[in-house]
Amino acid sequence: MALINPEITDEALTAAVDTVAGLITSFGGEISLIKRDTPWGRRRLAYPIQRFRDATYVLYQFMATPSSISPIERDLKLDEQVIRYLLVRQDAPEAPEEVTSDGPESTEPPVVESSVEPSGSEGETDTTVATDNEVEETEPESESE
Repeated sequence: MALINPEITDEALTAAVDTVAGLITSFGGEISLIKRDTPWGRRRLAYPIQRFRDATYVLYQFMATPSSISPIERDLKLDEQVIRYLLVRQDAPEAPEEVTSDGPESTEPPVVESSVEPSGSEGETDTTVATDNEVEETEPESESE
């Protein structure tokens, strides 16, 4: 996300957005989204930044190598049209779990209970794991000598 100087014209704003996008791609980044309209766009700041009370918010989503982040940040600091920026690492979304047709579909996650109880000899434990659908008990392993 970058906050762009609010005093520039629309043509200069487009050029500033393209400059930042070019900066990202020049260091090997691949831009997937540039959003400068709703809900972003020109907004009132909570506090003045570099004598500005307003700024144009532009959201960039891009993929880049970790080694290219430092040069991108350096050039964003040097760009006079960018009054503030924030780079955040976004983790990849997790794949949805597959739903089996064995039982009724439930929106509640399974309840998992785990307990460890020591048995008669040292080093051996009995572990019981219970879920909504099944109960699984493991036998302690016997040591063969």
